[in-house]
Amino acid sequence: MKENGNSGLIQRLDHIAVKTSAPEKLFLFFTEILGLPVIWPVNKEPGFTTGGFFVGDANVETLPLAPGGAQAAAHEAAISAITFESRPFSDIGEELQRHMLQPSEPLHSIRDYDGRQYKAWTSLSLDALSSPRHTVYLREYDKSYRGQMAKTVSFTAPLGAVGLLGMHEIELECADLRHSAELWSRLLGAQPNAHIFKKDGMPALKLSAGKQERIASITLKVKSLQKTMDFLKEKHLLGAHEGKTVSITPRAIQGLHIKFIQHS
Repeated sequence: MKENGNSGLIQRLDHIAVKTSAPEKLFLFFTEILGLPVIWPVNKEPGFTTGGFFVGDANVETLPLAPGGAQAAAHEAAISAITFESRPFSDIGEELQRHMLQPSEPLHSIRDYDGRQYKAWTSLSLDALSSPRHTVYLREYDKSYRGQMAKTVSFTAPLGAVGLLGMHEIELECADLRHSAELWSRLLGAQPNAHIFKKDGMPALKLSAGKQERIASITLKVKSLQKTMDFLKEKHLLGAHEGKTVSITPRAIQGLHIKFIQHS
């Protein structure tokens, strides 16, 4: 694949976020029914609930929807954010500006550890790649926090009842395919093949035509597609079987579109 000269901007996919009117219910589906590892348990605070689970090479965070919107009224969930781990912002800030990706001001996150507070990571959003329905973030971890994560998070694949290995593909619907492909090319440092970006160490990013900008679906890699199908059938969770993929029926996961494909 042709590189654009800035392939070092992004190191890996860090996590995706899902917003829903029932975040705890969705979290329990993936951790108790599918048996995926918990990264952090459901944390309830006034007006806010979050939980995180692991899908093999990235985390998924469940978050509450703001009340009152059409999506909340329909009790639907939506993938609302993608966060990539980047190189130090001090190294890539000029490139982000030059490529007109409209980075926001960095925001520092503070965490408590051993009775003291310290900087865990710094994040910024890329407004050129975001929309009212989703946000694209970059994150730079503090070295000491990264070391602490490595000590506390360790899981052996395949994961859960579906034999999960990792994330295969993220699909984004775009109102203007050509413009979106150009913006993503600037960030990823590569040109797409048939609207699909592939980059070592990350899931593929597929762009498809749509009426609005949104994260449409994710596809996860499993060790055995047949075993995954058998499990979903047994639990009455099997959705569409299209080509080399099967999906969880959207009614079980609040309207999300999540597919599985056998790792090759």
